[in-house]
Amino acid sequence: MATKKAKEDKASAPKITRGKKTFVGVSSDLRSKYPWIDAISKDVIDAANEKRRKDLRKGKPKLSGSRLAQVATIHDRLQREINRLSSRQSRLTDRLAAHYGHTGIQEFESTEGRKTLVSTSVSLAVDPDDLVLRIGKERFNALVKRMLDPERMLEEAGNDEVLKLAISGAMRVSKYIVSVTAPSSRRGKSGNPEGD
Repeated sequence: MATKKAKEDKASAPKITRGKKTFVGVSSDLRSKYPWIDAISKDVIDAANEKRRKDLRKGKPKLSGSRLAQVATIHDRLQREINRLSSRQSRLTDRLAAHYGHTGIQEFESTEGRKTLVSTSVSLAVDPDDLVLRIGKERFNALVKRMLDPERMLEEAGNDEVLKLAISGAMRVSKYIVSVTAPSSRRGKSGNPEGD
């Protein structure tokens, strides 16, 4: 009977969810400024690379040399068509946005009866200096959450091997992106014959 009561209590108890862990990023600028960060993170980067490659392999065959060339050719042709259409769409989008600017109308109907919508969104930010003036330094400091300053951390670690070792152990790959870029989408760098 006690077991049933315990299960009922557990089921009715409020659920406590832990927030997503926040990592402090090390920007590419800082990685360029402190090149040793990549050296001490090599094992973490290699493990993330292998995990991502394993995920990409799942259920997909390896391409033979001739099939790889065919797929790459089709990919590039599609990218060229996308580039052409994207440029045209961008010009049309600008014209529709200008019409919205003149009229404020956010919905247009095409000749096919389909609706094109104009949506707006804003990003808001608080000016800390202005807020200090409005609420005072003491109240402002009570609202400030301390964060790790990656630049200061790396600067100090440059002369402190113990800190460098600690950073090495705490390093994580927070995002891993694989991009496939067709030659026609690398403007000026593709090595394509002129006119592509």
